[in-house]
Amino acid sequence: MKMLALRMNLSPCTICFLWLCGSSLAAASQDMLRCAESTGILDQDAVLSCSLHSEYDDVTVTKLIWQKVASNRTSLIAYKDGIFTTQNQRFSLQEDWSNTSRDVSLVVRKTQTSDQGLYQCKVVSNRGIEASNVTLIVTGK
Repeated sequence: MKMLALRMNLSPCTICFLWLCGSSLAAASQDMLRCAESTGILDQDAVLSCSLHSEYDDVTVTKLIWQKVASNRTSLIAYKDGIFTTQNQRFSLQEDWSNTSRDVSLVVRKTQTSDQGLYQCKVVSNRGIEASNVTLIVTGK
């Protein structure tokens, strides 16, 4: 490491920081957030399916955010330190969700045409940070 620091004119602190960042990125890459395109029917509930896949059994979600991308990234629902916040009661997670659940799907109650679009799910867990986009298509009855 010292040789690398001398060649690149990097301080030991910078080298250590870069090594730590690389380690956390490697840990995060072992998990995957998988989401699937969803179709909702007007005035019925729709589910934007999203699940966290990991080789580890002890994954615990510490933060979770669902946003609609085209709406200035306003959080539709957020979870942090055991507390949920939501901008609209029509948006929720599955009823039996807990911070050790791998299913982080978004439920949209009474789907409206304005709900159609691109959504993003961000998950922070003890194993890393994951984000994925999913499209909701709304059709008539």
